[in-house]
Amino acid sequence: MRTLLDNRLYHRFATSTQWLVAAASVLQLLVSGYQYYLVQHIDQVTPSDVTLLDEWQPVLGYGRLGVVLLAFTAFITWFYRGYDNLHRVRETPLPSQASGWAIGGWFVPIMNFWYPYRLMKELWHLTQRHALGVPVSPDYGLVKGWWTLRLASLIVARLAQSATDASPSNLDQLHDATVVLIVSVGLDLGYALVTLVLLRQQGRHETQLAERYAVNGPVKTPASA
Repeated sequence: MRTLLDNRLYHRFATSTQWLVAAASVLQLLVSGYQYYLVQHIDQVTPSDVTLLDEWQPVLGYGRLGVVLLAFTAFITWFYRGYDNLHRVRETPLPSQASGWAIGGWFVPIMNFWYPYRLMKELWHLTQRHALGVPVSPDYGLVKGWWTLRLASLIVARLAQSATDASPSNLDQLHDATVVLIVSVGLDLGYALVTLVLLRQQGRHETQLAERYAVNGPVKTPASA
């Protein structure tokens, strides 16, 4: 067996960036909620209200996009190292794919709608299997919920972008665009929170795996660090 990769730092980074996504999403929800309120009470809107929204919406939008990209990079790096550790254990059952697909699967068109989910299920199952040393029947409910939220957030984010690009020309269009934006950001927030739960649970499984295969005694991993 090859030495397992120490995934502690990558787990912390993935967790921290997901918290940043959650915080940025809350801020965006507050501003978007304020915009929705103004649309509903258009007769009370002042020039300063319009100026405030014009200044903060782009800042929060681009800022949140940057944080989401950072969190995505941190997550798939942690994901790759965890999947590669299953190859390093070299016990049956073995992972079905090469470690590189833990990153590549996220970027191949069409395939990226289901392939990362398949590998996450495998990571979830085999980490527990090898950590305990006995066959297990894991509950995939958390993984299924996590992937469902991801797909939903991607689809609604595309709708929100289309609505924004269309430059609403009347109150009805602005209302609809604001509602879609609020739903999109809300899904991003939910996805970040569920991802945090997934990271926490998988971190515990990694702890057990590292302790079982430690060469010089138990090794601290994400959940115990």
